Amino acid sequence: MKTIANRLIVFAASAIAFGSVAFGQTRMIAEIPFAFHTVSGTLPAGNYEVRETSVGAASHVVLLRNTASQKSAFAGNPTYNAYHKSATGPVLEFVCVERSCSLKAIRSVNASLEYATPSRAKDDSNKVAVLTIPVKLVNAD
Repeated sequence: MKTIANRLIVFAASAIAFGSVAFGQTRMIAEIPFAFHTVSGTLPAGNYEVRETSVGAASHVVLLRNTASQKSAFAGNPTYNAYHKSATGPVLEFVCVERSCSLKAIRSVNASLEYATPSRAKDDSNKVAVLTIPVKLVNAD
């Protein structure tokens, strides 16, 4: 029983470490041509720096910073998903209903950080669009 517990602890620690490597080594820049929602509220269209930071024991805290206004917003509490990856390179994924878009995920070739989006009525299901915005990786040096 001790062996299983030790293996689970080592697995959990390595998953956190590999998750940090997947998103934590570079800055990401994206040009988002529409306003969108996060848990911090609505953000305007513009160029954004996407940066993962660590706050205490919380892992995968993502800040979005508008490069023109220098204002930052918290992206929300993500779920780390090692299985849902981007095949082409890092992207920001948005779910849009009519003219209202919400950040759904930040995907890399290694894994993704997924966010809860607002619930929609069943009659809105035929109006939903999923948009992906490519992200440019910039060295953190």
